Amino acid sequence: MKPLPRILQISWHQFNRKPLLDYCRPVARPFHTSSPLAVIKPFLLSDIGEGIKEVQIIQWFVEPEARVEQFDKLCEVQSDKAAVDITSRFDGVIKKLHYEPEDMAQVGQ
Repeated sequence: MKPLPRILQISWHQFNRKPLLDYCRPVARPFHTSSPLAVIKPFLLSDIGEGIKEVQIIQWFVEPEARVEQFDKLCEVQSDKAAVDITSRFDGVIKKLHYEPEDMAQVGQ
């Protein structure tokens, strides 16, 4: 079986997981004068509290093709315990939103 191109490879623990959104962020290549590569990086919903397995997406603060920086607000989610704003871990460009407002998203996916 022919291996997938590098940009399409996923690690075994991410298989069958639906990311919250996809980023395209530049990757620095040290000691090179060429321009940085763009890599699509899935953004998995992090654990927002002990025992919380799913959350409802209340609203998005970003749209596809929007440029974001680290700590910018991405969305507001609500669990049975609290409402939380999810912030960006990376600098980059939003490529795709995988959920609509009012959808339920699994933590870690």
